[in-house]
Amino acid sequence: MVNKNKLKTKGFQNQQRELTIRHTHESEREAQLRIEAQKSEFEATIKRHLGFIDQLIDDKKVLSEKCEKLVKDLKDSEKNYTDRIRT
Repeated sequence: MVNKNKLKTKGFQNQQRELTIRHTHESEREAQLRIEAQKSEFEATIKRHLGFIDQLIDDKKVLSEKCEKLVKDLKDSEKNYTDRIRT
């Protein structure tokens, strides 16, 4: 009788261990899937931010060129007026 109880207990412990192992493997797979999904999401966010940064840099270049043109036009206008005043 004692041996039967020990065998039952061992069998139950083995079932519990296998169930725990299976549950652990499932949890690891789920965690890995979540990590991969999060990585993809972060990479997409980074790509979007880099695109935004590139657009800002391009916009800044265009604005700088416009400012330089305005400064040149102002200097040309100032030169024209000073030349007119002198004559």
